[in-house]
Order: sequence, then C-alpha cells, then structure tokens
Amino acid sequence: MRGGHHNLVAVAIVSTLVFPVCCQIVSTDDTVTKLNSSAVDFDLFREHYNRTYAVNSEEFFRRQLFYQSSVKRHAHLNNLTTAPQSAQYGINKFSDLSQEEFKDLYLHASADRAPPYSGPKAAGLPAKFDWREKKVVAPVQDQLACGSCWAFSVVGAMQSVHAIGGSPLTPLSVQQVLDCSYQNKGCNGGSPVRALNWLKRTRLKLVPQTEYPYKAKTGMCHFFPQSHGEVALKNFTAQDFRVPRAAERGEGLVLCSDRAQCLLSKHGLLSSTEVLYWGPK
Repeated sequence: MRGGHHNLVAVAIVSTLVFPVCCQIVSTDDTVTKLNSSAVDFDLFREHYNRTYAVNSEEFFRRQLFYQSSVKRHAHLNNLTTAPQSAQYGINKFSDLSQEEFKDLYLHASADRAPPYSGPKAAGLPAKFDWREKKVVAPVQDQLACGSCWAFSVVGAMQSVHAIGGSPLTPLSVQQVLDCSYQNKGCNGGSPVRALNWLKRTRLKLVPQTEYPYKAKTGMCHFFPQSHGEVALKNFTAQDFRVPRAAERGEGLVLCSDRAQCLLSKHGLLSSTEVLYWGPK
C-alpha cells in the first residue's frame, strides 16, 4: 500500500510451551543425500559443512562422538515414524553438537507463560488440514547463529494470518522485529508474547523482508514511513496449549516446537509422541 497506509491483522492464538522456540532453524539443504547414504562418514560431513577442527585433536574426537550418537538417534527415531508425512531424521549441520551446545548457540527464547486456554472444543474438524496447501505459509528460513526464533515465530504468524485474510503471502521482516523490539534481547533471545505486545502497543508497521532483509545479528532499528505493503498488528490473544489438544479446539494459529526435534529432524511433520531422549536417565 502506498502513502504509508497499512493493513491490520489479528493473530488469534499464540501458544508458548516450555521451550518456546521455533523449528525454522533447521536447514532443508538437499545436498546432504550422500551423507544420508553413508551416515558414518564423518570426513564427508566435515567437508560438506566446512568444519575446521584439526584431525586427531581433542575437539575432533569429541565432535565425532556427538556425530556418531546423532546417527544412532536418527535410526531409532525413524523406526518410530510410520505415517506418510512423519518427520524424517538424519544428518544436518547440527549433527556434531551436543544438545547443550545447540541450546547455547540457538535457543534463547524467554519463557513468558500465557494463561491456559479455556475456550470451547470445536466439533466437526477434518482429520487433516494443512495451511501450506492453501499457500498461506512462507518457506522455512534458517535463523543461522542467532537466537531469533522468537522473532521468526511472531513474523511467521502475522504474515500467515494476513494471507489467510485474503492478501498475497508476503514474507515480512524478521530483522525489523529483531532490531526494534526493545523489550527483547535480539539475537540473545526474546519472548513472542512480549514482541506481540510491543507490536500491538506501538502499531509499528512490518515491512516486506525484501526491504529489511535478515542479517542474523542485532542492529540499529530502521523505520520505513513510506514503505509499500506493510502490515501492522491489530490484536492478539496469547493462551497456553498442549498439543495435540490444541488441534481439537479449532482456534486460530498455534506456534509450538521442541528443541530436540529441531536438532535431529530433516523434513516432515514432527510428532509429540516420538521419544527424543537418548542416553542415561
């Protein structure tokens, strides 16, 4: 829209779980086919992902152990996923990280808990419904080495709700939220609910990602008073769900995730019934 006119969207529901992080950090790189066919080839992994730790160093052997453990977990989890669209687990760029290292590098969301959902249970819901088939969900992005999952969650919800309302699907600027949401901590983490409250209070217009591209680092806040195609938040409701009960309610858009699943998965639909723990109790 020209002349600073902006669209308003109302995000119906955002669910914040124990680990309020987003799975958008998982790369969908198709070039790892060779790794999947020779899963124990650590040298091929190092070459593909440009790992520079020296051969036979202490770090090399430590990373190799994490990698071999990942391979075992992939086989275990893939045996549990039988549905056609179930998640598939395999080698990705996180395969030589421990879960603690993964958490320290990527997961910095603040766990602001929303009140429990107490609305009515919906009836007559379809067995399957995928908003991606309606062309209202933008492609997955990689947040890189920046704890910006909270910003991706907020922007992803807003752009999808905007598209569901009949507008073209336009990727909005995650970097704008990262730089300008002053109550959060940029790449060091933040809260989706806190960011939504900030957007509602300020009525800041999110511009298209093409005008304010993602840089995977916190920078100076930029304003675009004459931007085209911007979207502002009108209202939102934050309530706490538990999957799969959330789907039974039929209410709005739900954001949820699990850090361990993001660490191991390649593609497909993640299931909360899959056992992700591996190791001693």
